Amino acid sequence: MSGIEVGMLIPDAQDLSGRAVLVTGGSSGIGRATARALASLGARVVTFARDQDKLQEALDEIRSTGGEAHGIVADVSRIEDVRRVFEEVDRRLGGLDILVNNAAVSGEDFPDESLEEIDRMVRTNVVGYLACAHEALRRIQERERGHVVLVGSMSADLRESGRSPQREGGCHPHPPGGIWSSSGGAATGCRRTAGPRGSRLPDGTRRGGDLLDEIVRCAG
Repeated sequence: MSGIEVGMLIPDAQDLSGRAVLVTGGSSGIGRATARALASLGARVVTFARDQDKLQEALDEIRSTGGEAHGIVADVSRIEDVRRVFEEVDRRLGGLDILVNNAAVSGEDFPDESLEEIDRMVRTNVVGYLACAHEALRRIQERERGHVVLVGSMSADLRESGRSPQREGGCHPHPPGGIWSSSGGAATGCRRTAGPRGSRLPDGTRRGGDLLDEIVRCAG
């Protein structure tokens, strides 16, 4: 995984008191660690997941830092759920300051994928990812302030260059030829499309470990 560093995107990351933050994919992995770190910096965090138990476990962990966290049971691959999540963010937090667009699912090498798995990945990694970015950018442009953090896969870039994520030290174990690498390019495409319109989407990426290190460093 790779993403924009919080400290790079939000210069005053030491103090996020009162900021309204939505973290997608916040029930596990990078999303969960990000939500916890941002909450410990004073942010008011909302995250969502399909699994109620995993979501509650994540919320308990986030709240253990003393931070504010809200959870919604929703599926990012469903457009109606994405709309509902953003409406809940507006209602509970009074608007959105930061989106950490992180939710994604992985798969196997393309010939080994079932059509159902391909459908699930595309709906989650492309449709859901872009839907979240769209809803966030619309709100940010209306308010003329805010930040978007796009977390994406290194597989797409390494596939294009002919390199292997394994050899390059990437943390994703799946082969670069899978549909994962194609759907994972949504982050790059979103940044290139939205950036010129004035949205704060810097032209740069960081590996997932760097993202976490930066967040933890700021939170410390």
